Amino acid sequence: MAGKEGLRQKLGVCHDFADLVERYGIKGKISFVPYLSTHKSPDPDPLGRIDRGIKGLSHGRLEEYIQVVRERLVPVFDISPEVLTHTQALDLKTERLLPESEWSWSNWQDEETLTKYIARGLEILKTVGITANGVTSGCDFAREVEGLYVRAMLAAQKEVNDIPLTWYFLHEEPKRRQWSVNPSVQYLDREKAEAVVSIVSGCREYFFFESRGWKQATPENISHATDQYLTTDGRSGRMARLFDDRSCIVFHSHFQRLYGAEDRYGFIILEELLHRIDQVFGDGVMWMTPSALARYWATIKAYKSEVEQTESHVKVQFHSPFDCADFTFKIVLSEQIEISRISADSRELAKVSVSDSSLISNSWTQKKNELLICFDLRTGSEIKAEF
Repeated sequence: MAGKEGLRQKLGVCHDFADLVERYGIKGKISFVPYLSTHKSPDPDPLGRIDRGIKGLSHGRLEEYIQVVRERLVPVFDISPEVLTHTQALDLKTERLLPESEWSWSNWQDEETLTKYIARGLEILKTVGITANGVTSGCDFAREVEGLYVRAMLAAQKEVNDIPLTWYFLHEEPKRRQWSVNPSVQYLDREKAEAVVSIVSGCREYFFFESRGWKQATPENISHATDQYLTTDGRSGRMARLFDDRSCIVFHSHFQRLYGAEDRYGFIILEELLHRIDQVFGDGVMWMTPSALARYWATIKAYKSEVEQTESHVKVQFHSPFDCADFTFKIVLSEQIEISRISADSRELAKVSVSDSSLISNSWTQKKNELLICFDLRTGSEIKAEF
């Protein structure tokens, strides 16, 4: 067996990325392609599937890659199947490739067929010890039948993972201006506590498009490419615009575009970008996984509340089909009254100074007649603000 250093060199790509994740405390998602194949392969047989083995890759090496993801990334990243092949569609019975691309094929399938197709990807990841709580759409997978796709996704998640609130990645809005680029709740059933949320990327893939044609990664090249996302002063770049619009800031990259065949240009840009996000935004932003963001967005669209105000307190009773960590809301009082104590489900919350840039978990602050409260919402939660 190779020593730890030798093994780390073999798996350098995964370990370098995990190091970056840990250094900056970032969260996000990574996709696995369950069946590997070459683009427009004349061979109808795929190279293999990640739970059984891949041609040209030793079983031990494959397991090592999966282990790095399970141990170093799963705690802070969601893992999703990028449907099944990301190339040609797959016949589920024969496990052979069809002549049509997966994204073209998907756009004329019915809900039942899509459910089985998605479920296969979830099952394969589950076999290697990964519970995939969402789905990544390769190219335009099922875009033209998105309503069917959404219902199929939920059915597959409930069948394989017993997950009633799921998310998917399909859409990009890299140029939309003067408007937030936020998640979209595509399906919601309050009675059954089920939801499907579309997570929308607001950025173009500058890691790749800005580094094409580079002969070397000079400081000037790196700075210019990163500027497309966020300048060092925080005044320009796509992320600066999204931040100013109070939007969710979602960006993405294909892994092979971070690590080219002979370079690491995309990775170098990512490293500089994370440094700038840390320096410019600081605690003004909070990293979230897609599943956490989907849960938050579904909750704010689904909850209902009742407000009661007396001479001694304001009470808010919540009715939500979903639990939601760090749920944040505002109470506007009829007049400015000094609040002495706020509790959530009889548990006192910490008061945060108005000068602090953001709330923390289970805390509150007051700005004139406005109360800003962050707490872990449960079905039937009650907030009580005492005068």
